[in-house]
Amino acid sequence: MIKQVRSISFDLRPSILDDVGLIAALNNLLHKMSLSLEHPIKFDAQVNFPMIHSQLATTLFRIIQESVNNAIRHSKATEIVVRLSFSESLITAEVKDNGMGFNVNEIKEKVIKGKHLGLLGIEERVLTHNGKLTLNSQLDSGTSVLVEFEYEE
Repeated sequence: MIKQVRSISFDLRPSILDDVGLIAALNNLLHKMSLSLEHPIKFDAQVNFPMIHSQLATTLFRIIQESVNNAIRHSKATEIVVRLSFSESLITAEVKDNGMGFNVNEIKEKVIKGKHLGLLGIEERVLTHNGKLTLNSQLDSGTSVLVEFEYEE
């Protein structure tokens, strides 16, 4: 029972975000996820990435985690790249792979029907913060999951 409670707590807010911050937490996560892969996941975070609200940090962490998990499980990619950047008014995260891709319209219909819960979770997280989700995929050319959120100091 205690293990289940800890697992649920971690799912809500990973303590590593509080301990080391978003960039270091993502470095750690992506390193661990890379251990079972032939090619490591590439991570590019803009220099001087700002401190952001803890809820948005959790949202970004979870979206990136789910997007990378999807790429690992479904895409047969040989390269996965994660980018995190900001401007005066925008926080942007992108997970891109060179995998087999998929038909976006077919997947969106399945999400509406309650299938593909990972993508549904990403959509819900983005909407919670009034963000924008752009999902691009080409058969045999890979997939890009791009999320954008307003940046407020």
